Amino acid sequence: MGDNQLSDISTISLLVNLKVLQLWGNQLTDISPIQKLVNLYEINIKRNKIQNIQPLADLFKLNYLVLSENQIEDIQTLSNLSQLEALYCDDNKIANINSISALWKLNILNLSKNCIDNIDAISNLIDLTELYINNNQVYSLKSIQNLKNLRILFANSNQIDNIENLEQLINIEELQLQNNKISDIQGVKNMKKLQVLRIEDNTVQNISWVSKLTNLKEFNLHSNLIFDITPIIQSNLNILDIGSLNISDISILEQLTQLTTLFMFQNNISDIQPLHNLRLIVELQLSKNQITDISPLRYLLRLEQLYVSNNLINDLTPLRFLVNLQILQLDNNCISDISALRLLINLQELVLSNIVEENSHIGNTIADISSLQNMVNLNVLQLQNNKIVDLSPLDKLDDLTILNVKNNQICDLSVIYSKINRQKFNIKQVNFEDNFVDDECSHSSEAAHLFGKQQVPTTSLLSLSQNIQHFFQQNKIIEENYKKYYNLRINFKRNRQLFIIQVSNLKSMLQNIQIYFSSAIASQFQQYNVCDDQ
Repeated sequence: MGDNQLSDISTISLLVNLKVLQLWGNQLTDISPIQKLVNLYEINIKRNKIQNIQPLADLFKLNYLVLSENQIEDIQTLSNLSQLEALYCDDNKIANINSISALWKLNILNLSKNCIDNIDAISNLIDLTELYINNNQVYSLKSIQNLKNLRILFANSNQIDNIENLEQLINIEELQLQNNKISDIQGVKNMKKLQVLRIEDNTVQNISWVSKLTNLKEFNLHSNLIFDITPIIQSNLNILDIGSLNISDISILEQLTQLTTLFMFQNNISDIQPLHNLRLIVELQLSKNQITDISPLRYLLRLEQLYVSNNLINDLTPLRFLVNLQILQLDNNCISDISALRLLINLQELVLSNIVEENSHIGNTIADISSLQNMVNLNVLQLQNNKIVDLSPLDKLDDLTILNVKNNQICDLSVIYSKINRQKFNIKQVNFEDNFVDDECSHSSEAAHLFGKQQVPTTSLLSLSQNIQHFFQQNKIIEENYKKYYNLRINFKRNRQLFIIQVSNLKSMLQNIQIYFSSAIASQFQQYNVCDDQ
């Protein structure tokens, strides 16, 4: 009975032999009918509106209990449930956890996203293997120093400034300490089994100890005060995040040949030659650096995701044979020619846009997009703030769901009309704002009728897919045929131009059309249930 809209479960009290109860994702506030189900072994009442859990007090056989995403403050009732091995109380309003000290059989305890500052009650739960106390107000981990069976500890997003007490937790395999106030991380040096370590967003300066963690596979240390990353040279890392460290020299990375994911966002890197040897890389994040030459990337043939936004790149030739790329972000560079991308037919997301800044000589200036015509797998295409005139290369890209060509030099929208006619218009978001679409410029008489004659075509709109957002200009007349559609809302922009068409809940007929304008002309349509929403 999970994921419904149930608010009343009174009849469930008859199921006295029930052992497993799944009521997650409902509208429950009262769970008193559960109190008679004394044979229950497992309960999941996640994502409801429950405040009072007193009805659980006598369910002594409970082994597995999920109370996540409710409105619970008091968990004193849980002290009776001594057979519990897994307890999930995350995302509630709990501050006091003293009752948990009686649950000595617990293996898994999730208390994340609450209001907890003291975790002393956990100190005797020596069978715990997984502990989640992230997103609270915890300031000390001293209480867990004897929980030597812990394999997973999430203590991120708290007020912790010291982890010396963790030195004895030698069985830890995953440790998350990000977003705290930690400056010294030496306490992890004895965790020989550690595979995942996240310490980002702290004030750590020294990582000399990392060379001892020979089983470490994932290491995230971005946004710290670390200037020397040479200790990672002896590691067998697969995933490394060294973003926002102000580093410029990455020569040591040449030896990390097992890397599959590498993040170096927001540094001062200009030379990426050391990356040429990382042949296993699948995801690479290099945005916000000082890179001009990307030639070392031509050897990374396994790349599927490449992020090099906000650099100084003008030559894309090294990318021409990276045919496994699925996501490519090149926005805010110095690119004018994208012909090198012609063979990247597996791309699903391509970003070549700009952020326009006054007096800036940096930015993409793309005019010709003919090399995109065979990228039939594209879902997302961002081309705003370039110099594009012709959209015809997009005609066969029928999988597009998001298209942004704002602020270009486009005057012919016939390619869009063609897609509608072929019922291949799957786009959910389109932005044509700040282009040159008008009667004089339109090259297709049909497209001119559709977009240039200030008319919204009813029959064509019937083929639009669900939840589309269209940005057109210079449309002022709403066809008489829209009378039969209900809930039409019109809101004019300052120049009375049709700006957005949002279509929702399209089934056998077009319903709930929302057309936004923002001037007084909206009042003319009040007889069609029109309002002037902004």
